[in-house]
Amino acid sequence: MPRSTLAHHRRDDLSLRARTRLRAQAQKESLSRAWSAAGMAFERIPIVGRLRPIGLAITRLGWAVCWSAVLSLGIGVYFSWIEAIATGTVSLTIFLLGVLSSMGRGGQQVEVALERCRVVAGEHALGEVTVLNPTSRAFSSTRIDLRVGETLATFTAPRLAAGEEHREAFAISTYRRGVVTVGPARCVRGDALGLLLHAKASSEVLELFVHPRTVRISSSAVGFIRDVEGATTQDLSSTDVSFHALRDYMPGDDRRNIHWKTTARTNSLMVRQFEETRRAHLLIVFDLDEEAWEDDHEFELGVSAVASLVRVSMGDSKETSIVTQSGQLKCPTAVHALDVLAGIERLSVAERLVSFTHRAVTEVPQASVVIVVTGSRTSISDLHSALVKLPVSLLIAALRIMPNTELESRTIAGVPVLGLPDLDALETAMRKVAG
Repeated sequence: MPRSTLAHHRRDDLSLRARTRLRAQAQKESLSRAWSAAGMAFERIPIVGRLRPIGLAITRLGWAVCWSAVLSLGIGVYFSWIEAIATGTVSLTIFLLGVLSSMGRGGQQVEVALERCRVVAGEHALGEVTVLNPTSRAFSSTRIDLRVGETLATFTAPRLAAGEEHREAFAISTYRRGVVTVGPARCVRGDALGLLLHAKASSEVLELFVHPRTVRISSSAVGFIRDVEGATTQDLSSTDVSFHALRDYMPGDDRRNIHWKTTARTNSLMVRQFEETRRAHLLIVFDLDEEAWEDDHEFELGVSAVASLVRVSMGDSKETSIVTQSGQLKCPTAVHALDVLAGIERLSVAERLVSFTHRAVTEVPQASVVIVVTGSRTSISDLHSALVKLPVSLLIAALRIMPNTELESRTIAGVPVLGLPDLDALETAMRKVAG
């Protein structure tokens, strides 16, 4: 068969596929428009159309009764089928009675309060729900739905007289760190058959910060984060604390730095030159790569180790920065740092440790001490490649989280690398670095 004929058949085949695809897409869009029109038409029914503004929600059972009424009445009228008309009339009557019984006026006020907005993983967070009747009439018992994270807690408030209130205490189990949203609380009323629910959100949404577990580390254990007055660097400056040498005077130099004795001896202006000093600044490079960690338990141990280091560093009024593959964490205080660490998670697609560590030091150029925290699945070769790229002027240490092992200490590229088996061994590990 000639090539022109093959090309012609191929074009016909492609055009047929395109027409079939367009036809299927048009049918799907027309069906979607039909369903939307049906829903809008159903909401134009006087009773149903007024449900949304007054806060009534139709349950699945309610929708079943609604459609049963509509279809039965439609079929019964079209085919003159008495049984279908009777079924539709009964269904419609039941639905209308449910609407009428659910439309009782509300007015309760619901307030949610937490005893503490910040707890440590493993502790119980206590809270209280208060239902108040500020009106001059009595209210029957009401169901209160409280959203706690991904779960829904349900309380029952008894009958409240005018001005009366009811308090219900609750506890939130915090077995794992995280940020738990508490609220809103809703007053829920409905009919006896459960066709409709009248729900009204009455409280604000609160945040509960579940901090990672930490251990106290003495300041002597992290003694390598020293130099309260600053550590000298190899960068030269005309004004600083650490004297370096004398040099010839240049236009623009501060005359207060002229060394007059040397000037008189050499018969030329000589000024003091200083080495720049740097405030102690701890940089924690926290690896969030999912492939670096064996499991959730190991990662939680890493988060706790980072949180413990942050507490002791900021407790000694030292500048502290935390950099992950997601960027630099905002932690002006230790509390803010723990809040951020409460919600941190591993990344399935993350920058590799080698390039990430170099980028972290670039983002925090004022750092004087760097601690790299990673998991047990990070190979020694990758860790070595990451450490050798760090500036030699920095004090560097590395923590590999390795549960169910002994505390391990080794040196890689002149950098102490510690295998941390559990959180209680963190102080001993830091003493090894300081030593």
